[in-house]
Amino acid sequence: MITQETWSVSNLIKYINNKFSSDAYLKNTMVKGEIVGLVKHSSGHWYFSLKDEKSSIHCAMFRGYNQSVNFLPKNGDEVVVRASANVFETRGELQLIVTEMQPYGIGNFLIQFERIKERMQEKGYLDEAHKRPLPPYPERIAVVCGRTTHGLEDIRITVSKRWPVAQLVEFSAIVQGKEAVNSIRDALQRANQSDCDMIILARGGGSIEDLWCFNDESLAIDIYNSRLPVVTGIGHEPDITIADLVADLRAATPTAAAMKSVPDKVEVQAQISGYLNIIEQMMENRLNNSYQQLDYTNSVLDSYCLRIQALGSELNSYKNILRLSSEKMLDDFRNRASNSLQQAEKALSQRVSDNGSRITLLINSLNNAVTHKLSLSENRYDALLQRLELVNPLNTLKRGYALGYQGGKLIKKVEEVDLNEDLTLRLQDGRIDCRPLRIEKGENHG
Repeated sequence: MITQETWSVSNLIKYINNKFSSDAYLKNTMVKGEIVGLVKHSSGHWYFSLKDEKSSIHCAMFRGYNQSVNFLPKNGDEVVVRASANVFETRGELQLIVTEMQPYGIGNFLIQFERIKERMQEKGYLDEAHKRPLPPYPERIAVVCGRTTHGLEDIRITVSKRWPVAQLVEFSAIVQGKEAVNSIRDALQRANQSDCDMIILARGGGSIEDLWCFNDESLAIDIYNSRLPVVTGIGHEPDITIADLVADLRAATPTAAAMKSVPDKVEVQAQISGYLNIIEQMMENRLNNSYQQLDYTNSVLDSYCLRIQALGSELNSYKNILRLSSEKMLDDFRNRASNSLQQAEKALSQRVSDNGSRITLLINSLNNAVTHKLSLSENRYDALLQRLELVNPLNTLKRGYALGYQGGKLIKKVEEVDLNEDLTLRLQDGRIDCRPLRIEKGENHG
């Protein structure tokens, strides 16, 4: 009696398909065989079998994949395909879902390429973390390329148009055939010993056999260990080599490699112009702020000058008041002193007979005291007048100087003078309206 779990047929096939999908050996694997029973369906899909001398397996290549096949396959062709194993659920048949197809000769190269790529990947030569950025504005570029080739000429033209300041240093090499690998490696070594900023490794288009030297493992290791960043431009768009995968940057063609190696002078000039505009705007803003601050400072100084003038007038008024008050006080004092003296003389004259000598002494003493008191008062009055004169800002005008005004503002520097506007000169006893003829800067001009 069966006691273990029972599967349905469809569940079993789904389980097997899941196993196939998770097996790395059955996913994107390379298979070689002879095409038999090829059917190109009206839907665009291809159905066929691949066989060898012992076995065969059904294959399906859907329209989205077979459109990239660059030859017309037929029954009996030996081909190499990239495919993943799968079980067709309706009939439970094992089949391959094909994504790439090449004739066996080329397919053999693809198999070798995949093996080399796998080894390089395991050793870390393809790690993205190792790839270095290119210098943004290179001055000297080493070009490893065939001598007098179209690829070299394309690089020259492209660099001269985009970044003419860069100097190309050419390291010629054989780029096809048995001697190509050693020649390219030698050129790379010489380029790394130069004072260049980077390296372009380039070759024009060709067959897979022509480009095979760029799949050499020793060359790939030299590129990986290069002192200078390496940009490759090998073949055309579909061509990918091991050298491309190891390089710091891969371009589809020599022209594309040159374009990716140098900036576009037009774009750089536009960036510089943009930066200059920003700087000019910042400087203009700073200047405007400075002008506003200067205008504000001038207005404050002008208000201080007006205030000083007002204080000068006020001091003159106080001076006049003080002079008049002092004169009146002195007159009153003299009158009181004179009256007192007369009264004293009268009183003393009555007693002169009895106290002649004493009266004489008293009169002299009184005269001396009055004279001394008057002298002290006059000295104090003169000192007060001198102190007032010292703080009077208009005294400068008495020494022959003048204050210049233009537009109601006090002129402090010659660069403030407008030759097209009248000046007002304030003197000790009045003002003069005049027109400036010229401006001359300096400290000692007569």
